[in-house]
Amino acid sequence: MPAPAISLQRQTDYDRVLAVASLALGAGYLAALPAYPYAGSPILKGLSIATLALLPWISKAAARRGDAGLLSAALVASAMGDVLLDVGPERLFVPGLGAFLMAHLVYTVLFVRNRSRLPSIGASRRLMVAAVLGYAVLFTLWIAPNLGPLKIPVALYVCAITAMIVTALGSRFDWRVCVGALLFLASDSMLAAAKFKAPFAGRGYLVWATYYTAQYLIVTGALGSSRKLPLVAEG
Repeated sequence: MPAPAISLQRQTDYDRVLAVASLALGAGYLAALPAYPYAGSPILKGLSIATLALLPWISKAAARRGDAGLLSAALVASAMGDVLLDVGPERLFVPGLGAFLMAHLVYTVLFVRNRSRLPSIGASRRLMVAAVLGYAVLFTLWIAPNLGPLKIPVALYVCAITAMIVTALGSRFDWRVCVGALLFLASDSMLAAAKFKAPFAGRGYLVWATYYTAQYLIVTGALGSSRKLPLVAEG
């Protein structure tokens, strides 16, 4: 019996190393924003999230490898979007948007796979779902006049992130995933407001801080919840 204990301890150590490494990279990117743009910023930004993509394979039980794959895929797609938007904020905006759209679709599949039964969804989560749906409509109407030829890509993206948040709120995952999904919306809203309406002071810090926190809470919340959830059959 000692072998499993050693294995579990090593797994926990690897978890911590990866989490600390990601936090250090994310904090480093935040601290270096005054020097932006600089040569290594796409690497630092991409690795902050790509490092988190390794966590599901170390933390999750083999019986839940399907969820691990989805969680990792969403983080990899996000890291690709980060790099694209950092390398070419204007030139590569649509490809970057597409990468994040893919991340939201993958997250949505993950949350649907782990959905709660309707009667077990609390009143607070149901109210948040209604609030998110209303906010998505109002925010889209607000920025629509400034979107120009990007109206369709942005509309598709809004639908994708809204679906991600709604399914996160309806999932069996704990509060960290819900808060992370809402922070993702806050980050993207600030980014869109600064890009399509008017730039505002501190936007770089606020967008990155809320975005990174969102991703960190989603991955740690999903992994933490999965250890307590009954196993589901893999397709």
